[in-house]
Amino acid sequence: MERNNKVDIIRGLAMLMVVFQHTIIGSSVGFEDSLIFGVIWSLQMPLFFIISGYVTRYSRKINTSSDLWTLVKKRSLAYLLPWLVWTIVIRGIIFGQELFLNLRYLLWHMDSGYWFLVSLWCIVILFSITDYTVNRFKIKSVAWIIVLHVCGMFIGIGVLGGIGLMAGMNFLDVKLTIYYIPLFTGGYLFGQLQERISTIKYAKTVMPAVYAICLGVWLWLLLHMQFFAVEMTSSVLVMRYIASILGAIFVISCISGNYRLEKVLGIAGVYSLEIYLTHYLFLNLLTSSQTPIFSSSQGFLMIILNYTITLTLTSLVIILTKRNPVLSKALYFKRAKNTLQ
Repeated sequence: MERNNKVDIIRGLAMLMVVFQHTIIGSSVGFEDSLIFGVIWSLQMPLFFIISGYVTRYSRKINTSSDLWTLVKKRSLAYLLPWLVWTIVIRGIIFGQELFLNLRYLLWHMDSGYWFLVSLWCIVILFSITDYTVNRFKIKSVAWIIVLHVCGMFIGIGVLGGIGLMAGMNFLDVKLTIYYIPLFTGGYLFGQLQERISTIKYAKTVMPAVYAICLGVWLWLLLHMQFFAVEMTSSVLVMRYIASILGAIFVISCISGNYRLEKVLGIAGVYSLEIYLTHYLFLNLLTSSQTPIFSSSQGFLMIILNYTITLTLTSLVIILTKRNPVLSKALYFKRAKNTLQ
């Protein structure tokens, strides 16, 4: 099956925003109140999980226990093996970061490293178990299949919540996994209903107005609520979901696939895993005796320079390692490619 270019563009945009946010946090202070940071923070990881849920529409149905076991092995190798290699071998042994050799600490502080891979693995496995369970009933109704999938995902939230209550919500970053399950599920729903939505009468006429409303409400929420610093409550949680979903809808609607910039984003999307794993090694190499304020000219210059350096060195390492079949397989569990084209 050919790659979906729009999916790669969204992944690439999200990954470049991840790197930019990490650069902002490490290169400046006073960024919490800025609109730029709010936009990036509300979109970067939500886009990843929404698009991960969306692409399940292209997945083969899991009808047998053998299918389920095959998928579990495949996803474990794709997500958990890179986590293990980059956490223990690369950052722990080679770069001598003792924190990444303390497995007990890591299990309860996943956000200090590559938490995204573990959370995505948990959600994908949960969805696969749900898909296997639903398909066992051999239901013909598409509506009921969708309902049962959604119910299964929310049952998974309950199971993970129970694990969190026993081991702590920071164990394997259960709290983050639970937070992103609804966004993954939202992506799944859109993938299942996309064609039906497009056939609605006057859909093409109405949708531009819908996208404009999404933009307006999204920006209003970011300007009036400090999601990054505010204490988490149920109302704040709902507002965060709304902001992320509306922002994602607007950004996705802007992607047409006709611009040169989108070609760059598409390449970043194809190599999003490699960028995610590698960029941590080159974050914020330029430092100053006093961390500059985000809104100052010095802060802006520091961020841009560090961002450029990080992406340049990351790209160079990826190009070199992807040419070697052993390194490509060991570091990213992917086949080697000659160039990043």
